[in-house]
Amino acid sequence: MLVLSDDERPDIGFKLVQGDWRIQDGKTTTISMNDHHFSPQFEKYPTVDTASARLNYKVFYRNHVAMFVSPREVIDDEAQTS
Repeated sequence: MLVLSDDERPDIGFKLVQGDWRIQDGKTTTISMNDHHFSPQFEKYPTVDTASARLNYKVFYRNHVAMFVSPREVIDDEAQTS
Protein backbone atom coordinates (compact mmCIF):
# COMPACT_ATOMS: atom_id res chain seq x y z
CA MET A 1 0.00 0.00 0.00
CA LEU A 2 1.25 3.50 -0.83
CA VAL A 3 -0.08 6.29 1.37
CA LEU A 4 0.17 9.75 -0.19
CA SER A 5 -0.39 12.87 1.88
CA ASP A 6 -0.15 16.62 1.36
CA ASP A 7 1.97 16.80 4.54
CA GLU A 8 4.69 14.59 6.02
CA ARG A 9 3.20 11.96 8.35
CA PRO A 10 6.01 10.18 10.22
CA ASP A 11 3.57 9.10 12.95
CA ILE A 12 1.44 6.68 10.91
CA GLY A 13 3.81 3.72 11.18
CA PHE A 14 4.59 2.98 7.53
CA LYS A 15 8.04 2.73 5.98
CA LEU A 16 9.00 5.87 4.05
CA VAL A 17 9.43 5.39 0.29
CA GLN A 18 12.71 7.15 -0.48
CA GLY A 19 12.98 9.65 -3.30
CA ASP A 20 12.49 13.26 -4.21
CA TRP A 21 8.74 13.69 -3.65
CA ARG A 22 6.97 16.79 -4.94
CA ILE A 23 3.33 17.82 -5.24
CA GLN A 24 2.04 20.04 -8.04
CA ASP A 25 -1.39 21.70 -7.98
CA GLY A 26 -3.34 21.92 -11.21
CA LYS A 27 -6.66 22.87 -12.74
CA THR A 28 -8.29 21.52 -15.86
CA THR A 29 -11.60 21.81 -17.65
CA THR A 30 -13.94 18.83 -17.69
CA ILE A 31 -15.73 17.57 -20.79
CA SER A 32 -18.82 19.67 -21.46
CA MET A 33 -22.04 17.72 -21.11
CA ASN A 34 -23.25 19.67 -24.14
CA ASP A 35 -20.57 18.03 -26.31
CA HIS A 36 -22.40 15.04 -27.76
CA HIS A 37 -19.21 13.56 -29.27
CA PHE A 38 -18.66 11.93 -25.88
CA SER A 39 -22.23 10.72 -25.36
CA PRO A 40 -22.55 11.92 -21.75
CA GLN A 41 -24.77 9.86 -19.49
CA PHE A 42 -25.89 12.88 -17.46
CA GLU A 43 -26.70 16.50 -18.28
CA LYS A 44 -24.92 18.33 -15.45
CA TYR A 45 -22.03 17.74 -13.10
CA PRO A 46 -23.80 16.95 -9.82
CA THR A 47 -21.63 18.97 -7.43
CA VAL A 48 -21.89 22.23 -9.38
CA ASP A 49 -25.17 21.68 -11.27
CA THR A 50 -23.71 22.94 -14.58
CA ALA A 51 -22.94 21.39 -17.97
CA SER A 52 -19.23 22.23 -17.73
CA ALA A 53 -16.86 22.55 -14.82
CA ARG A 54 -13.25 22.88 -13.75
CA LEU A 55 -11.36 20.30 -11.72
CA ASN A 56 -8.70 21.04 -9.10
CA TYR A 57 -6.17 18.24 -8.74
CA LYS A 58 -2.74 17.42 -7.30
CA VAL A 59 -0.05 15.39 -9.04
CA PHE A 60 2.37 13.48 -6.80
CA TYR A 61 5.84 13.10 -8.34
CA ARG A 62 8.68 10.85 -7.19
CA ASN A 63 12.06 11.60 -8.75
CA HIS A 64 10.34 13.72 -11.45
CA VAL A 65 7.98 10.88 -12.47
CA ALA A 66 4.23 11.32 -11.96
CA MET A 67 3.08 8.60 -9.57
CA PHE A 68 -0.53 9.59 -8.89
CA VAL A 69 -3.12 12.21 -9.84
CA SER A 70 -5.50 13.11 -7.03
CA PRO A 71 -8.76 14.82 -8.06
CA ARG A 72 -9.66 17.31 -5.33
CA GLU A 73 -12.62 19.51 -6.20
CA VAL A 74 -15.10 20.18 -9.01
CA ILE A 75 -15.74 23.90 -9.43
CA ASP A 76 -18.40 25.79 -11.37
CA ASP A 77 -16.65 26.79 -14.61
CA GLU A 78 -18.64 30.04 -14.84
CA ALA A 79 -17.49 31.12 -11.38
CA GLN A 80 -13.81 31.01 -12.36
CA THR A 81 -12.16 34.31 -13.22
CA SER A 82 -8.67 32.98 -14.01
